[in-house]
Amino acid sequence: MMNAQAEHGANRERSGHARRLANPAAAGLSWTVFAVWQAIRCAICAVLVLGEPVLRAVLVPVAFQGILVTVIFGFLIGDPRFPRCGMLAFSVGAQVLYWLYLGLMGVYLDKCGDATHSTIAYPVLQPVSRKTRHADNSSYGSSI
Repeated sequence: MMNAQAEHGANRERSGHARRLANPAAAGLSWTVFAVWQAIRCAICAVLVLGEPVLRAVLVPVAFQGILVTVIFGFLIGDPRFPRCGMLAFSVGAQVLYWLYLGLMGVYLDKCGDATHSTIAYPVLQPVSRKTRHADNSSYGSSI
C-alpha cells in the first residue's frame, strides 16, 4: 500500500515537472511579463520616493499654517467675515492629501522588502562584540 502511494506521488511529481517543461515559451513569457512589471514598479517607486520630500515641504506647512491662521483669525480674534470652515477644510485636505501620498508609497514600497531583513544589510551598522573588537589585544585577557 505504501509503495503504491509513493509511486503515485512520484508519477504526479513527474507529470507536473513534465507539464512545466512542455511549454517553455509560456514560461519565458511569464518571466518576461514579471520582469517588465518589476521594472515599471521600480520606476514608480523611484518617482514616488523622489517626489515625497517636495510634497512634504509644501503640504505639511500649508496644513499647519492654515490651521494656525484659522485658530487665530477665526476663533481668537473672531472676525465674522473669516471663512473658518473653508480654511479648516483646506488645511485638513492638504494633510489628508499628504497622508494619501504616503499610503500610495506604502503600497508600492511594501513589496520592495526591508533592508534590515536582508542578509547583507548595512554591515557597518551591525553591532560588533567586545571579543571581536579586542581579539588581537592580549592585555584584556579572557574576562571579556
